[in-house]
This record gives sequence, C-alpha cells and structure tokens, in this order.
Amino acid sequence: SPPNPSPGLCSRSGRALHVQPLRSTAASLGRDLRARPPTSRSFFTGLPLLMKNGIARPGANTTQPYERRPRRAPDAREADQNAIKGIRTLLPVRDDKGGWARRTTKRKRGKNQPGDNLNSASPSDRTAGTKKGCGQGEAAAQEAAATANLTTNEKRAAIAKLAAQLLQAPHKHIALFRDLHQYAQKDPVPMIQRLALMSEVAVLCDLIPAYRIRLPTEKELATQVSADVSALRAYEKAFLSSYESAVSLLRRWLRFDDKCKLAAVRGLSALLSKGRDFNCRDAIVQALVPVCNWHEPDAARHEACKAFEELFASD
Repeated sequence: SPPNPSPGLCSRSGRALHVQPLRSTAASLGRDLRARPPTSRSFFTGLPLLMKNGIARPGANTTQPYERRPRRAPDAREADQNAIKGIRTLLPVRDDKGGWARRTTKRKRGKNQPGDNLNSASPSDRTAGTKKGCGQGEAAAQEAAATANLTTNEKRAAIAKLAAQLLQAPHKHIALFRDLHQYAQKDPVPMIQRLALMSEVAVLCDLIPAYRIRLPTEKELATQVSADVSALRAYEKAFLSSYESAVSLLRRWLRFDDKCKLAAVRGLSALLSKGRDFNCRDAIVQALVPVCNWHEPDAARHEACKAFEELFASD
C-alpha cells in the first residue's frame, strides 16, 4: 500500500502540495498591504511606463529627467582657447555612470578649419594684400628659397615623390603638376630640369585619356550639373593645362643645347606615340618635322623619325 502523506501535505491527483507554507505567506502579505498607507493617484499618473499585458511600454506623456534640464551654453572663451591650442570639441558620449562626458581631439593641420587663423589678418586685409601683389610675391619667394636650399638628391627624391603621388591619385593630386613643372622650368641645375621634365612627360603619357578633351562652352558652364560632372570638368581642365604647358616647354627646349634638344625630342616623340589622337597633336607634329632634317645631334633625328614611323604604321 502507498505510504501515508505527512501532516503538512495534502495529496490530490497524485501531486503533493505544501499547504501550510502557502497559507502563512498569504497571511503575511495581507498584513503588509493593510499596514501600507493609501497610495495617492498622482503616483500612478507619474509612472514613466504603462503596464499592458504584463509588458512595460513607454507612456504617452512621459518626460525623461535629462530632457527638462537646461542645456549647457557654449563658452566663447573656452572655444577660443581650444581653437588657439588646436583642439576640436567632439559630440558627448555616455560614460560608465550614465552621465554625459565631453570629448576633445587635436585638429588636423592638413586642411583649413575654422579657428586655425585666429591670429592672422582679416579677410579684408588679405584681399587688400592680394590686390597689391605682396602676398603672391612673398609666397613665390618663399617657395623658391625652399627649393634652392635642397640638395640634388633631395630634389630627385622630391620629383620622384611628386610623380608617384600623381600616378597614385591623379584626380586628387592634379595640382602637383604645377610643382613638377616648376622644377623643369626654374631649377638652376640643368640635370634637375631635364629629370623633372622627363618625369612630367612620363606621368602625362600614363594619364592621357583615350578621347580628346573638349572644354565646356560658356552656355554649358551656366547649366547646373552634378558634382561628379563638375569634378570631371575641373580635372580635365587642369590636365589639359598641364599638358599644353609641357608641350610648350618642350618646343622651347628645341632651341637650346644638344642635351636639351635630345630631351625635348624624346619627350615630344613619347607624347606623339601615346597621344596620337589627343590634344596638341598638330603642335607636336609641327615641332618634330624639322627635326627629321637635322644633321646634329643624330640621336634626336633618329628619335623623331622613329616616332613618325610608329605613327604611320598605326594609322
């Protein structure tokens, strides 16, 4: 026979229930509820969450405490000091304790940012200086002095770096053609001039597009276009300007000594072979035709004749 249940248990449907502990717990809860003072109605209306189906949901008229706090006004003196020190204020983030923590970081000097020129002249003063031509002359003099102080090896390294940057990101560093052209045009060392000009020609040959660049007309410029089209127009204009400057300098070098003549013929021949359908083709052909009849230097004549042979073979 089954064993008798203990005095504190009752058996129903084969399940044993602890009756006495449940009765004592219910009695204690009832005494606690009767001893609690009555709760006001404002307590329930102020609850930030509403209970619905046992799930806490945001209330319709709830307001978080931090939304009622007055916002901190920006301190102008602190902002000026941070700008002078090169510190930029970032957006606040939550800390470990749940509060807002302000963050700062150092400014990058690669681009002009607000507050970088607090101690410089005002825009009107800079405009007046530009009209007088003083700012441009001083900048050119400083650039020439910095270039003159470099050694031959440093200039070679600088030319190689400029060419590498142009080949790596031509749309971003298209303005570096001007620096490369300055070495080829104004450097006092002839060897550096030839190196810079040949480097410029090599970069131009690698970047020559497969189509002929046509600059937009005034009517087309007045039409609103997308940002991509505007950027492409600016790049094509800068590239064509650099290409024309290089061709013009190569043509002038044909009147110099034999080394310059040979370098100029090689540069023009390379541009003709690579950009036979590109801009300035007629100017290059007109410059190379007389070279085919030169007696000296022989290497220049051979380079020009070879360029025309390749042109006729590919036509």
